[in-house]
Amino acid sequence: GQLVSLAEVRDVLLEHPFLRAAEVVSVADPRSGRRIVACVASTSDALAGPNLASELVATVRETLGGLARPQTVLFVDQFGTDLADDARRRALAVVAASVNEATAHVTWSQVQAAATLQAGPT
Repeated sequence: GQLVSLAEVRDVLLEHPFLRAAEVVSVADPRSGRRIVACVASTSDALAGPNLASELVATVRETLGGLARPQTVLFVDQFGTDLADDARRRALAVVAASVNEATAHVTWSQVQAAATLQAGPT
């Protein structure tokens, strides 16, 4: 078996020239048990879509091996600075769990809404 941390996958993604931010989460998957989701914000000169997603997945596979490759790439329009790291990861995981496609696009507002739901009533 091969153990790879989500942080290692994130670090490989952050080295990609077309990304300005990345976070990697693991979510429940009915078929495989768990699935790795790369949540990324692309640079302004990159086209966030299936071609970039394929390139990112291939980069992770070549660097860390096939088991580390994300099954889903979630493009986030931006990563705000209003959430602590752990709250951001939890919120991204909530959003990512609802995505069943290989690629999807979400806004930071959707991530913030998921964080509010996670926090519960104040």
